[in-house]
Amino acid sequence: MKLSENFSLFPITSAILLCGIVIALVLLAPVSSAESMNYEINRLISSVGRNGCNFIRNGEKYRGKAARDHLRSKRKLNEQLISTTEEFIEKIASTSAATGEPYLIRCLSQEERTVSEWFTTQLEKTVLLANKMKTTHNESIELT
Repeated sequence: MKLSENFSLFPITSAILLCGIVIALVLLAPVSSAESMNYEINRLISSVGRNGCNFIRNGEKYRGKAARDHLRSKRKLNEQLISTTEEFIEKIASTSAATGEPYLIRCLSQEERTVSEWFTTQLEKTVLLANKMKTTHNESIELT
């Protein structure tokens, strides 16, 4: 093969490589989003029943494990309904499927709130913390 033939293959090879990279990035983005959503939802569920907070479902108080188990079970049964953490809050974690009553959270020395409001606040804190960690990580990389 002559040198000129090798150079004529370079644009084709580069184009194929570039297409492969673009496809990989497109396919990896949903995985990252799914992992992020899973992390956020698990964090929300784990926060229920901690720090003196009670989960109230259909007028009955639930503490810790029982409340978390209920939300995990409900999530597992209805996962096909959600593609974001916000949809989890809205469609799964906010109201009783049996009665339509909103779930409530009552924490020590705080007013009773709907789980929807409480989870939304918790999610905002989680996202802020994650963004802060990313910023700190990026700043430490720039310093090195």
